Amino acid sequence: MMVHSANDAANVLAFHISGSIESFADLMNEKLTEIGLTHTHFTNPSGMHNENHYSTAHDLALLMQYGMKDNTFRNFAGLKSCTIPATNKYEERVFNTTNELLLKDTRNVASNYYYPYAIAGKTGYTSQAKNCLVSVANKDGFELISVVLGEGLYDNGLSAKFIESKSLFEYGYQTYTIQKIREQGAIGTQMDVLNGTKETRSLDLILSQDIIVLVKQSDMNEERTPTITLSENLIAPIAQGQKVGTICYEIDGINYSSDLVAAHTVEASSVFPIVVQIGLLIIVLVLLYFLISSGRKKGKKRKKKVHRLF
Repeated sequence: MMVHSANDAANVLAFHISGSIESFADLMNEKLTEIGLTHTHFTNPSGMHNENHYSTAHDLALLMQYGMKDNTFRNFAGLKSCTIPATNKYEERVFNTTNELLLKDTRNVASNYYYPYAIAGKTGYTSQAKNCLVSVANKDGFELISVVLGEGLYDNGLSAKFIESKSLFEYGYQTYTIQKIREQGAIGTQMDVLNGTKETRSLDLILSQDIIVLVKQSDMNEERTPTITLSENLIAPIAQGQKVGTICYEIDGINYSSDLVAAHTVEASSVFPIVVQIGLLIIVLVLLYFLISSGRKKGKKRKKKVHRLF
């Protein structure tokens, strides 16, 4: 199914899992919500044309991104060929992938569709959808997903889905890069912790992980100001490694963040509770004073009114 686009294999798997094409399609549609696809609906496992079977380039990119998180899928989607053992009906057969981006070719010709950074992909075709290809490339650890839909052949007979996919990948690698803008253990900010001892209350808040972002190569040296959010009611004691907030960078509408954790243990001060108690006592005494004073003033006013009546 994955290597040679065998629709019958897709149907066999659907029957094996759900007993019917329709029941398996129901499972597919249930999965869409989990993945976050909002403009997709499936009626079959192979992509055969149906007016109620549709998707978008964005949703298919999300679907490929989800699939590539699974090592088994990643392996199958990147196979260049597969071998079917001999049976009592057929001899052993070898099938090559329909994704020619994966097939190494050293010929210097326009029909050489090989792309050295391609690692996975899936082709598709119906007369209504035309030639489609969702593919993945990895260059120095930077993975990109390309989605090309509704293509045909150029006037010279070359396949547009392969050439356009290669062009998209090249645009991505020439325009964008992966950049580590903050390292794990770096100081995000500093603070004095309430109720901390004099020796430990000054606290560094450090990043729990690297912050790696996607940026345009032209913006790599741009200064970026993060948003730091501290947890509520931070007061000693605080344990080393305890989460005390977050640090977030927004780049091109995407948020990249890391937890901020305590660089060391902040011990609780024994003086602070006494100060708090004294402060509370003073507040209580002041309130009592005002209440008593207010009561006396009201009493005097009442006496004056009685004197006037007699």
